Amino acid sequence: MAREAMLQRLDEAGLAGRAVPLDAAVGELLVTWLTPLLRDHESIEQLEAAGADWVYGDDPSATRARLREYRDRLGETVCALWPFDAFALEIALADFADHFDDLWYPASDDVWLLSLDHRRFLTINHEELLLYGDLGGPTRWPVWKPRPRS
Repeated sequence: MAREAMLQRLDEAGLAGRAVPLDAAVGELLVTWLTPLLRDHESIEQLEAAGADWVYGDDPSATRARLREYRDRLGETVCALWPFDAFALEIALADFADHFDDLWYPASDDVWLLSLDHRRFLTINHEELLLYGDLGGPTRWPVWKPRPRS
């Protein structure tokens, strides 16, 4: 059911043809692999100590601009992953930023944006905190190979 709801969100945002949903198994594997790595960034205190920024109370245009600022670090296309639903898709970072308020619901959603070219991520969580991180290591994720881009 969660997959259908996420696909409906994409459709309602006008992104159905511009984002590529990944196989359900890929989302599950990414969540399984990343959860232990991000466990130290679960509480507000941990997130603040790691340098997370609040988006709570920001004007939506400010949050859009803030998300776009990560393009150089994450790339033009990212994997957006909703860990509670294990739903993943490839989407242009600009499209996610432009429609973040259709794709992320404060107080209920966490979304992890993963670089396709590096082991870097940006999380925006249900507490309305934004955290950028670099896991280092190999330049690819161990559980999925991004589709070729034209």
